[in-house]
Amino acid sequence: MRRTLLLAVAAGLLAAPAAALAQGRDAVLATGSSTVAPFTRAVADALAEGRQGPRAEVRSVGTVWGFSEFCQGLGPRYADIQDASRRITLAEMTQCASRGVHELT
Repeated sequence: MRRTLLLAVAAGLLAAPAAALAQGRDAVLATGSSTVAPFTRAVADALAEGRQGPRAEVRSVGTVWGFSEFCQGLGPRYADIQDASRRITLAEMTQCASRGVHELT
């Protein structure tokens, strides 16, 4: 599972820079699980080594609060990546969809 998680985090951090730049932000923002945050930080640091471009900001606020923030909408005020230590709930998916957040992986 750890390998899968790290690969997923790396894929998310590699894909998110274009979104962050398009939104007028100089960093990719990942928020959510305090359990997953250390892995996200490790991957972000590894990807940033010797590379130019957007940096990654990781906010460890917990899965529930992270989904609440992530599902608020799109744009520079909102996270590009949501770290979660559990599956997204139907209520959270519905909240995301109602705010235009449709691309969930």
